[in-house]
Amino acid sequence: PASMRVLLAGIFVNRAGGFTISFLALILAIRHYPTGEIGVALVLSAVCGIAGTSAGGVLVSWLGSRWTLFLAMTASAVFTAALIPARSFQAAIVIICLISVVNRAYLPASATTVARLSPPGERVQMYALYQLSLNTGAVIGPAIAGFLLTRSLTALLLIDAATSVCFALAGLRLPADAQVPLAESQDAPPRRQPPSRIRDDWKYLLFCVAVGLVFVIYRQSSGPLPLIFKAHHYNLELLGYLFSGSAIAGIVLTMPLSHLARRFPLWVPLAASALLFGGAYILLLFDFSLPFLIANFAMWTIGDIILCPLGMLVASMMSAPRTQGAYQSAYSVAFTAGVASGPSIGVFLYSAGASFVWWGAGLLGVMAAGMFFVSLRHLPRPDSAAGSSAKGCCSPAATAQQAPDRAGHDRSVAAN
Repeated sequence: PASMRVLLAGIFVNRAGGFTISFLALILAIRHYPTGEIGVALVLSAVCGIAGTSAGGVLVSWLGSRWTLFLAMTASAVFTAALIPARSFQAAIVIICLISVVNRAYLPASATTVARLSPPGERVQMYALYQLSLNTGAVIGPAIAGFLLTRSLTALLLIDAATSVCFALAGLRLPADAQVPLAESQDAPPRRQPPSRIRDDWKYLLFCVAVGLVFVIYRQSSGPLPLIFKAHHYNLELLGYLFSGSAIAGIVLTMPLSHLARRFPLWVPLAASALLFGGAYILLLFDFSLPFLIANFAMWTIGDIILCPLGMLVASMMSAPRTQGAYQSAYSVAFTAGVASGPSIGVFLYSAGASFVWWGAGLLGVMAAGMFFVSLRHLPRPDSAAGSSAKGCCSPAATAQQAPDRAGHDRSVAAN
């Protein structure tokens, strides 16, 4: 759909220009802040990112997805530009925390918008395209940042702010939530009424815990794995090549794997992804030779490609229209918590012995796979959503339930 193309373009531009948080340590080092202060800034940035993700879900419930996205990206542009004249550490840390909050607040809004704009039965592909836009921007962004960091920090921050403005303006072109109502029966399996509060949905909370565990494993690629390269005297250029290969695989394989995953009940590909994550590090118990390292990167890369689109899809399938933002927010909080804590947990275990990290990753992978089975076995295959939606929409109960939504939609269009 045209609105979906606008959203995906905005996500791509914003991700390609999202330099400030991605290269925060380097930016602060260029400004000659001490190492201790840089460490404090990184910790506070991670904590504020989690808070921003949670706040984004609340804003979606209050303001709707379109205005949440617009306000978050506008604020991001303002705060990023404000970082240019900020020289004292106290001023810089306050601005960095604000940037971290608003940079994560848009995630529930954008994920909710994808659910609303996707045709019935095609949400797997739409979320795969969403992830593809993020991955493509993530490949291009570091190359641009590497060029700018050695020439002009001011230009880097201004371009970051400009890309946020572009995404904010793209957000204004998206339809309001009331104009694209999300039918509860579209994805949800029969006989399951989502709880009115997310804390009462133990299956979804268990799913979120599993997501957090998987991303703790994923982030060992940023903690113990580089240390292994250094300990075994590998050329660090090889590490860069492996990460580049992982990014390229994310672009090439996202759509084919999404088509394959939609043929199975949701817990199957998600459990497989968890086992791929854990198994990737179990391999390193046997050897650190180049073939094993390549296999390690390949396994967790495929696991990541499978998990990310399906995770957002689960949030859409298990929520009601009124709780869509809260469920997407909870998923993003689990993801962010795992990403933020994973490297430090891994480095702590690595200091006691590398085998603790690899055994721990394998154990977490098995635990997460079991949690996915328990929490998601009631969900159908994604490609069966369209058929169940058609049957649900034709039933008298579904027709009666959707009538108020259509009436509200008609009033909203007339008012506009």
